[in-house]
Amino acid sequence: MALRLYSVHLGRGDAPEDAVLVKEGFSWPALIFGPFWAFYHRLWLWGLAWVAVAMAIGLAEEALPSIAGYLALATIALELLFAAEANDLRRRDLARRGWREVEVVGGTDDDTAARRFLDLQAIGR
Repeated sequence: MALRLYSVHLGRGDAPEDAVLVKEGFSWPALIFGPFWAFYHRLWLWGLAWVAVAMAIGLAEEALPSIAGYLALATIALELLFAAEANDLRRRDLARRGWREVEVVGGTDDDTAARRFLDLQAIGR
């Protein structure tokens, strides 16, 4: 498995065991599940915006069938853009809610990255 990077976020006064890890880079779950991924991560406005834009594209396809191909490309672009930015949106939301980024750690999955972070905390780094 490949090594992935995760940013580690702590709330005010939170113990290292309560850290939230956010993967760096493209989010496949956000690509597949779109607004459901956003709602799961409490990104309410982004999820609603995703739904609104998708509905607008759908209505435009019905009203203007001659440009349906272009609108299909717009839908794909929307999904890819959202998936590319999803983890950054999550990081910004955590920062807005008072969480601070304390570390960047690597691991093959989020469990090994969390274990690495806890090991670094144990040795005082």
